[in-house]
Amino acid sequence: GRRAWRLYLRKIRPLARRHSGAFAALDAASGDYVVAQNRVEALDRLRALRPKAHAYLFRIGGLDRMRTWFRG
Repeated sequence: GRRAWRLYLRKIRPLARRHSGAFAALDAASGDYVVAQNRVEALDRLRALRPKAHAYLFRIGGLDRMRTWFRG
């Protein structure tokens, strides 16, 4: 959680002007992330990049919120 939040603040939050309202899926272990217009696409694209990712999902801009998805 904390690492993902720090990565969000450093890598994703600065994208708010260009991608406000979009979703970012982040793999906290690698620091890789993808940006997409909806959460399903963001998670699918991250899974294609990192199949075993512990994914954190963020909505870019507005309220800073984080959700987590575990690959089971």
